[in-house]
Amino acid sequence: MDTITAQTNYIVLAPDQPTDKALVKKISQTLADIESIHEAHLPHVIELGKSNEPQLTLFAIVADDVDQSDLWNFLNAKINGGFFRKTRIDIKVIPKNFPLLQAIRDTNCLVGWRD
Repeated sequence: MDTITAQTNYIVLAPDQPTDKALVKKISQTLADIESIHEAHLPHVIELGKSNEPQLTLFAIVADDVDQSDLWNFLNAKINGGFFRKTRIDIKVIPKNFPLLQAIRDTNCLVGWRD
């Protein structure tokens, strides 16, 4: 599983070009039936020291008690093994108290939420 911690150095930003609307719609539809996901965002991320190229990244925000590994495996199979093989999307499953959550929200790249 691809992990993200408070010690990981990331720059989170909105994509230069709007993300393909069909891609966003498919991701939103995929997430809609997953009760454990409270909100999801699809910004670009640069991981300092690893890459200088922005990578489209899906952040799925969940409660602390959710098995993040199982959810990551499911999302990865659905999204990267399924409908848009041309577009590789990093997937990060993070808890609601994740320190970068406000920066992720500030990109205005919301693809879904649950009240």
